[in-house]
Amino acid sequence: CLHGGRLLLLLTLTLVILDPGPCREYVVKWYYDATANGCAQFWFGGCLGNDNQFETEKSCRETCVKLSGIQPAVEEVFRSFI
Repeated sequence: CLHGGRLLLLLTLTLVILDPGPCREYVVKWYYDATANGCAQFWFGGCLGNDNQFETEKSCRETCVKLSGIQPAVEEVFRSFI
């Protein structure tokens, strides 16, 4: 998906696992879950991490879910990490 001016192929995103980063600021962000073809919340530590993070669910869905061409699962998995 397109994010931050870089093209992240959906195939690649399936390999980009959630990375909350090592810091402990704990900000709610959204990430693309390729297994569910949906977006879920997580606690971002505030530094490092990877490109699979979005400020809002809407931006995640518009960037990743729509580009996949597959409708998301009815029940999306919401995970939180501390």
